[in-house]
Amino acid sequence: MTSVKLTKERIINCIEEILKSDASLNKSNGLRSRSTNKFQQDSNIFINEHEIISGNRMYLFERRADVERSNALQKTFRQEILQKPEPSDFTMDLDIETQESLLKANLMDVEEAVLIIQCAERMYQAITRFVYLTDVRKKAMDLHADKKSLDTERAVILIQARTRGLLARNMVRRTREEEQRVLGLTVESLLKSKIVYRHKSKLINNSNPLPHYEDPKNGEKIKPPSTFNDLIESFRSELFLADPLELRFNVNPAANSDVTDSYRKYEQATENLLTKLNNLGICRVLNNKDCPCFDEMTSFQADIHIHQRKHLISFDLRDFFYISVVIPHILSGWPDNKRNRRHSILLVGDEGSGKTAWASAIANKCGSVRITVGRHPTRIGRKRLYHYINQFVREDKYCVVLIDKLEVFLNDDAERKNSLKIALRELMEVLLKEDKCQVIGMSLVADLEPSILEHFSVMIDIKRPPMVERFELIADTLSRRMETETLHRMPKRLVEVAKATGSMNCGRTILRTDKNQIKEKNEDEMQL
Repeated sequence: MTSVKLTKERIINCIEEILKSDASLNKSNGLRSRSTNKFQQDSNIFINEHEIISGNRMYLFERRADVERSNALQKTFRQEILQKPEPSDFTMDLDIETQESLLKANLMDVEEAVLIIQCAERMYQAITRFVYLTDVRKKAMDLHADKKSLDTERAVILIQARTRGLLARNMVRRTREEEQRVLGLTVESLLKSKIVYRHKSKLINNSNPLPHYEDPKNGEKIKPPSTFNDLIESFRSELFLADPLELRFNVNPAANSDVTDSYRKYEQATENLLTKLNNLGICRVLNNKDCPCFDEMTSFQADIHIHQRKHLISFDLRDFFYISVVIPHILSGWPDNKRNRRHSILLVGDEGSGKTAWASAIANKCGSVRITVGRHPTRIGRKRLYHYINQFVREDKYCVVLIDKLEVFLNDDAERKNSLKIALRELMEVLLKEDKCQVIGMSLVADLEPSILEHFSVMIDIKRPPMVERFELIADTLSRRMETETLHRMPKRLVEVAKATGSMNCGRTILRTDKNQIKEKNEDEMQL
């Protein structure tokens, strides 16, 4: 394994070349392989994205995440205190007179009606069981009273043959199920393998962003890289050696006094502004529990339109987001990287297609604060709110701004103006002009005003996933329910669910999968 010489200019040129090259964006089949291979050859430094995130940005992200968890816990505690205990309206009395009054009542609660129906079903089942047992006993008595000639030897041979056949079939079935489970051919093994994969990926992603804190030979602290050039040199000397088992450390013992404190820097005014936006529900640091991570999202081919180009390209969503959004945004977090430029992205798709999920996963992947701007009302004026957003973006210089509901700028409604359209237009112009954040727009339709489309470098049309990706999405959803012990019944096959959701997008497919589980649970409860 030979040493690879990498420079900051070479890495940035590689990223810009991938985004601007017409030769590598012609065919959908050859596009992914050529661009990905070139990317891997020219920038082998990108092994783990957490290794190239600035240490200060990772420290701020972890600190802000702890603050958000604390605020959410305090809010939940206050809501529980303010809630008054509601007295129960329903009491179950098994007195016969009370039951008769319930039957004679014109109006009754839902719980009372359900109780009556359950009692009637139990009575019907008891009567049916009594009739069945009576019939079986009658037939048994008739057979016992009937006298027929019986060949004992033939009966023994027939019983043995049927018993051996039953035991052989059971053994073959158990062996086949065990073999399929080991090979990962059953639904249960598939779901468990996905759970194991997520646990392993979390262990990798939760690794410390700083490659080495101390020398394993003498235990001395090592000064982590503080600039982008130092980071590249660290990767060159520690990862790309002729002998990968030997690590060389050029450590100055005099400069190792509390080296990690240089990353623990933050501005209290910026954090106060972040807390204010968080209380307004505009800014978030952590994703929802149901929202998967960036590497766990189900990715598939999507139509991508580059600004000022006539033809469309077909590219994998995760790969394109890595190249065009994640890596440039991470590189912009280093203080000495002034040349890097972010590319604004416009996501187009139906409701539930995954626009918000992808945008939130990108922000979490980069360790950035996520600001969502849309039509939802706030407790303060829109002009004042946008002033707070611009102020925080200028001071933080690393956040991701999601502009939702851009369908208000329909091309057919271009002449119609209102305060929301004017404020959103001014906000986008300021954010894109200063280029201190990653802007991601979201819209239900692509037919927007030309002046709005010019603000975005790339437009991505997210449609419903193909058959194979839909199968993976259903399996991932069921594995998450299995991990949280909310999977009611293990399905035998996933192909039927995948076929039933053939015309649905990602969000509706997940809702349909959960709906089937709730339906089966209710049916089992009714049988009991």
